Amino acid sequence: MASARRPSKAHRLQRDTAWARFIRELKKRPALLTLGGLALGAVAIGVCLLLLHFVIQPFSRPEAKGYTTFKGENFRLWYDDESANMEDHAAMQEALEREYAGLIALLGVSEAVFEAPIDVFVHDSIPAMQMSIMRRKSSTAGAVFDYPFDVLADQSPRRALAEVMLFYEWGGCFTSALYAGTLEYITAPEVPYLSIVKAAPDEMTHSLEELAVMESRGEFGTTMYRELSGPMASAAIVDLASFQVLLRVPQSLAEAQEQRFPVLEMASLVEFLVEQRGGMSRLATAWGPGQLSSVLQRADAASSLDELNALWQEAIET
Repeated sequence: MASARRPSKAHRLQRDTAWARFIRELKKRPALLTLGGLALGAVAIGVCLLLLHFVIQPFSRPEAKGYTTFKGENFRLWYDDESANMEDHAAMQEALEREYAGLIALLGVSEAVFEAPIDVFVHDSIPAMQMSIMRRKSSTAGAVFDYPFDVLADQSPRRALAEVMLFYEWGGCFTSALYAGTLEYITAPEVPYLSIVKAAPDEMTHSLEELAVMESRGEFGTTMYRELSGPMASAAIVDLASFQVLLRVPQSLAEAQEQRFPVLEMASLVEFLVEQRGGMSRLATAWGPGQLSSVLQRADAASSLDELNALWQEAIET
């Protein structure tokens, strides 16, 4: 078989001359050279992104493994691969969409704030929830989820979803008393909170000043979302305080279900503000920094705390 012929010296010289001529032409047209460089750069970036998405990222996100996901219109559900409730994912998706629409209407906000499906981790039990949070909050975690929150498979997702929407629609709130009351109210706005407070014995009830003192003592506590899952929570569980919050998850969920009476009183105050003192939009504008008294002053600047308390008590009695 004849060996391949090597290019002659003249041919190589001609090829080198053509390349040099091409380079000279490019130098004469800097715009073309710039566009060519940008095109090559775009190709390189595209290759890097593909490698990151399909090769590097899957291996650097161990906390995202072991889950089966179901993506709907507004929510992406995450179930443990061994979950006994995975077959009910369609019902959970439907419940989330229904509550989402209801909360948007109640809060008077736009869903445009959520640019990606909301990540919802659905758990069979509280221990499973704790383990999932610990995995996602480990010091080596690399996954980034979109607006993540946790729900139990056998409970309504409305309260948990309401917290997510309150933060991303209204922003952070530093008054734990008003936060607890607002969360209670928007979770179940059909409940007649003013009537509940009216029916309670006098020794159980509190004035706004007394509720503000209770808040200053930390008696309204916090929520699992604010401490562990939400944007204001620590990026990782690495200290004793964070572990204590994680261990208190069962107690926190139980307290939310118990609806402690001071929380019901705050919910009745929110009901009063929404229905008689400017609506949900007025409350939203006051939402933000400050403790109970200062936030209420923003919500109803025309009334002092004592005057607002008198109006609230009058609404309770009518």
